[in-house]
Order: sequence, then structure tokens, then C-alpha cells
Amino acid sequence: MSGTFIKNWVVSVITLFVVNFLWHEVLNVAFYHEELLGIVRIGPEGGPAPLLGYLILSIVIASFAVATFVPALSKTSGQYIWNSLIVAFTFTGAFSVLSYALFANWTSSLAWMDVFYSLISGIVLGAVLMLVNRKGMPVTSGM
Repeated sequence: MSGTFIKNWVVSVITLFVVNFLWHEVLNVAFYHEELLGIVRIGPEGGPAPLLGYLILSIVIASFAVATFVPALSKTSGQYIWNSLIVAFTFTGAFSVLSYALFANWTSSLAWMDVFYSLISGIVLGAVLMLVNRKGMPVTSGM
């Protein structure tokens, strides 16, 4: 693993963790607490209590895919955002739609909110990776 790959992986982990926290625990906390009550583990305070180690592991795994594919496929700023959007939409969007198909208490509102989250997280992650890797990048936005 090169230093650039490790840098991109660490940046991806931190970015996804921050975006995930802001989306689920700040911006949409009431929505997710209500929607997830019939699905997730419940903590002593009555709210969702995920296994944090596995939550972090999922972010590390997703970030590995992002760090592997997005910088390798992106030569312009627009490509960073587009490629990151595709990767995030693929793993998070597919997970959400599959969860709706499989789990009785997974609502369509929850599925679509997570699909929207995948788009937002992909755009933010692509923008951050673009900034981190901008040295020598053409200014064009071609996708």
C-alpha cells in the first residue's frame, strides 16, 4: 500500500465518519430514532444503540473501496465527485433498497432517506478527496 493510498483511506474514513454522524445524529436524529426503533438494538435510554465497533468497521470497509477506486479513476475535479457519488450510491443505496426488500420494519421512507444520504455522502467525500489530491490536477470538470 502506497502512502497516497493510506492518506486517501484515512481521509475517507474520517470524512465518512463525520458525514455519517452529522446526517444521522445531528440533522436527522428524530427521523432515524423513530424509524429505527422497530429494527435496531435499543439502548438503556430507549434510543438506537448500534454495536459501535461494527459501525466503525463498516465505514472502514466502505472507505477502502472509495480509496481504492475513486482516486485511481479520477483525473479531474468533476470525476472525483462523480466517481465518489457512484461508489457511495452503489454500496449505501444498494444496502438501503435491499434492506427495504428484506426487513419488514424497514420503511420506504427510511430506504429513500438512506439513498439520499448516499448521494450527499458521495458528493462530500468526492469533494474532500478532490481537495486532498488536487496537486497537478487539470482544472476541467469533465466527467
